[in-house]
Amino acid sequence: MKKYEELRQQRLERIGEDKLSKLVKKKIETTMIGSLSAFEKHFAEILEESEELQDLYNRARSEILDKGNYQLRNIDSDFKNFIVKEKLRHYEFRTTDTQEDHKND
Repeated sequence: MKKYEELRQQRLERIGEDKLSKLVKKKIETTMIGSLSAFEKHFAEILEESEELQDLYNRARSEILDKGNYQLRNIDSDFKNFIVKEKLRHYEFRTTDTQEDHKND
């Protein structure tokens, strides 16, 4: 029984780490892309007017995405330093008879 519990805990740790990794990566990606999108939205007219500014923005955009992607790749190695366990959810549904249920019989 102890062996089963150990295997179960290891499985929960693996699942928890994978889920957390995916969630954190998604949030970082959303932050990067959302920030660039907001910048493009508010400065679109200025960027369209100047090829020099458009080029400058594209270089900055590439640098931002490169740094963000580098951090995304490091997430999994950082998580190896922690034990992450997924919390199990246990739902219990109970039914009760009421006076009204029996009136219809």
